[in-house]
Amino acid sequence: MRTLTAIIRAKAGHAEAVRAALIRCGAAVRADEPRTLGFTVHQDSADPCLFVTWERFADAAALEAHNAGPASRGFFAAAGDLIDGPVTVVIADEVFVR
Repeated sequence: MRTLTAIIRAKAGHAEAVRAALIRCGAAVRADEPRTLGFTVHQDSADPCLFVTWERFADAAALEAHNAGPASRGFFAAAGDLIDGPVTVVIADEVFVR
């Protein structure tokens, strides 16, 4: 399995719009990406502008399809100007799952 973790910071005053865009992205993933096995969005309770996604893919091809697909493109089209700085992305091989 491949995973992707993204750390996203919304610009001040735009956390709700970024949150809504992430939720729409997740709904699109659920509906249209059967090889995306998990898509979880976290919002920091102490800093509501900070979001972390954890995404799980059947293989590298599924991850590449997701990143190039309409759900990801839609998120960045909707929220790209509302993001403060670069998105930190970690792509990894899954080592252990409970």
